[in-house]
Amino acid sequence: MPRGRCLQPLLRRPRGCAASQGTATTRTVTQEEGMEQLNVDAPWVIFQLKNEKYAVSTLEVQTMVAMPEVTAVPHLPSWCRGVINLRGRITPLIDLRQRLGMESFLASINELHATMRQREEDHRNWLAELERSIAEDRPFTLATDPHKCAFGRWYDAYQPRTYTEEQFLKKFDAPHRKIHAIAEKVLSLAAQGEHDKAAALINETRDGALAEMIRLFEQFRRMIDETRRSEIALVVERGGPDFAAALAVDGIDSVELLEAETIAPLSAAMQQGKDTVVRYSAQRRKSKEIVYLLDTTALLAITPASTAAA
Repeated sequence: MPRGRCLQPLLRRPRGCAASQGTATTRTVTQEEGMEQLNVDAPWVIFQLKNEKYAVSTLEVQTMVAMPEVTAVPHLPSWCRGVINLRGRITPLIDLRQRLGMESFLASINELHATMRQREEDHRNWLAELERSIAEDRPFTLATDPHKCAFGRWYDAYQPRTYTEEQFLKKFDAPHRKIHAIAEKVLSLAAQGEHDKAAALINETRDGALAEMIRLFEQFRRMIDETRRSEIALVVERGGPDFAAALAVDGIDSVELLEAETIAPLSAAMQQGKDTVVRYSAQRRKSKEIVYLLDTTALLAITPASTAAA
């Protein structure tokens, strides 16, 4: 998606949403003392941060664009990535992941890319070490269980970000198991003095299952690189243009109504790591998935003076 491309059509009001001259109805949810009321009849923009869903009211969203070029600015908080230019308006960009204590989106993408390159190298080295152990008549000490090598442990624990990614990662399973399965066969052949057959099996695996793994690693790294371009700048405003900021989010999921009856303060356990900018959660109507609601009053802590300095 080109930088700065507008996603504004997503903000069209869903069917069944109450409307009156472009404003939502005033039905509210009771909040803790000192907190302003949540308007629950307006739709919410649901977006992704890591493996969680968050939401901000459409009443506070000005626009959504593919991430434009970011200009770094010194002396801002670490979670303020810099500023972006939106049709001539200079707007601070909050890295919402970092604001909530998470690893930044770009850092997580870079780390995953580097991890996949290392896991590819691990399997090249695994087969080479199996070959050397036979040639030098010494024990083979690397993992023969596909669940116990570094990639296997990562694969079992990783939570795919999308359905497409989930389906792609399943392609690793067969060649990965096949590579580890040859260790016992190769060692058995070598113990029986069948070194030629052991070497032939290693070469067959190098040209077959390992080559397939390498191809999949290359494809997955390209998918990871494509993910860099999925980040969205979600521009929110509260109380006028001087109190506005763009939020860097992983991607937009939908614009929809939430069940008012499910909106409730976060428990102490759920509050951990959410800071004061997330104090409520709700459930989606169809999936019943938990969504965390942003408190934009707390979030827009970048003051007019800070914005001017930026």
